Amino acid sequence: MSLLSKIGSFFKQRGFEKGDERTVLIGAYSTRINHIYLTVFLLIWTVYEFISTGRLGVPALAFFSSQFVYWFAYIYYRKKYGG
Repeated sequence: MSLLSKIGSFFKQRGFEKGDERTVLIGAYSTRINHIYLTVFLLIWTVYEFISTGRLGVPALAFFSSQFVYWFAYIYYRKKYGG
């Protein structure tokens, strides 16, 4: 038995199954709202840190790296699946 099938059976035993269209759509909306919240929160924290210390710290690193990963994945999958 491969590792992926063991992981799959582990989650099936706990009640996780492949979702229908509605479940996938709810997950997509939740992920989108979460991304917007984190972006706004990190942007506000970065601006606050910059104003109070005069330099970019850990919040800026988290903000810019999260934006880089998001936009890289967005462009990659847009080209991969067309659109």
